[in-house]
Parts: sequence; structure tokens; C-alpha cells
Amino acid sequence: MHTLFKKKILQHIALHEATRVKRRPRVLDAADAIDCLFRVVRTGMQWSEVRSNTASYTSVFKHTRRWIQAGIIEASYSSVLQEYSQANRPRHYIVDSSYVKNAFGRQGLGRTPVDRGRKALKVSILTDHNGVVHNLRTDAANTSDFNLFAPMLSSMFIQLRRIEVFADRGYDSRRNRAAAYAHGFLPRIMRRRCRNVRRQNGKRVFVEHAFAWIDRYRRLIFQYEQTQDIHMAYTLLALGHLLCTRFFPGVT
Repeated sequence: MHTLFKKKILQHIALHEATRVKRRPRVLDAADAIDCLFRVVRTGMQWSEVRSNTASYTSVFKHTRRWIQAGIIEASYSSVLQEYSQANRPRHYIVDSSYVKNAFGRQGLGRTPVDRGRKALKVSILTDHNGVVHNLRTDAANTSDFNLFAPMLSSMFIQLRRIEVFADRGYDSRRNRAAAYAHGFLPRIMRRRCRNVRRQNGKRVFVEHAFAWIDRYRRLIFQYEQTQDIHMAYTLLALGHLLCTRFFPGVT
């Protein structure tokens, strides 16, 4: 894992541990646990195959799950994203969604229209012109894109206003355009009856790049976690590493 993102996570873990009730000293090394978690996300290996230098794999699993539930991964990604946006102000945003097939998930699933009605998870992302993710959301696969445009604009990790937002025909509606204006964005949504515009597709292609980068992490190809919030945290862990590798290569 990139050193900068790992350092951000360790800082938030230290703040979280300081607010908890004092218990017996933790044997597990936090840095080693984060490395094990990243190895699971990157390779897709089972937790029983994890080898930590300070504790068993069950301890690593329980501690990382507790940190995820405390929102440490999301807070760390938001912190790195804030530093990125100070030097790389987004020119426009792109919204799109993709499906993640279900393996062992139990919550937040729906029948997908593209895989013969099998259960799946819909992952919606909002990226800038560099393909850097500024918002991530998980819903049931049978949720229409029509209903996801406004929530994607209202719950971004960091707030930037008055720039264009590109989207495909699935988001086309007067209500979504009104919601974009209400949140301070300029909607550029393709209309259902219009032909494809090469200029607009050239800008929307970066959101497809982001999905391709996420698929490089084998744990994220399928929904292996029982709840969608764990899958979302694992995705943010991969995105944070990608962001730091691309835009902070020499930072340690």
C-alpha cells in the first residue's frame, strides 16, 4: 500500500483508539493489520490464509472490521482527496454505475436486469476529469439510475460547486436536472432521443476507466461480504491507494 494513504489510516486509527474506553493493550500492530487488509483486497485471498507478524488472522479480521465500522477508511480517503483537490481542481464530474455479481452477500441486493435476474449489487461512482472518485454509493441492482442522480450529488466526500456534471441517458429527467441546479451543478445529461455525441462520450470515458481500475482488485469483482458497507470500504481502500500512487508518487 502507498505510504501516504497508510499513514492517513494510522492517524485516524490513533484518534479512534484515543476516544475508546481503555482496555487491555492491543497486541496487534495496526500497520501490519492494514497491510494484511490491503493484501486481501488486492489478491482476493481468504482471511484464513492471512499471515500477520503480530497476531492471528481472526484478530486482524476483527480489528479491521471494527475500524471499517467506525468510518476510518472513508475518513482517510476524504483526507487524501482533499489534498488532491487543492492541487488538481476538477473541471467537471461524471456519474455512472456498474453491477457487482453476488457471491456471499445477504443485504442490499437486488435482481439485476443484465444477468438473468440474479442477485447483484449496483455501485455508483462520481469521478472528475482524471477519473478520481469523489463519491461512491452502493444500492440494490434493481434500483434505477433515475433515482440515484440526486443522492450522488448531495453526499460527496468533499464539496465543490458550479461545474458540469455529465451522465448518460439513464439519468435523463427534468427532476434530475432541477436537482443538479439546486445543488449548484450544471447538468450535462444525454437526452433519450438524441444521438450519441462524441464530445460528451470523450469526457464520460474516464468514469469507465475508474471501474476498470477497481476491477484490478480481485476482492471487488464479486460481492463476497455479507453487507454492502464492507464492500464499499474495501473499494475506498483500493481507490485511496490508486489516488496516492497516481498523484503523490514521491510522497512518503
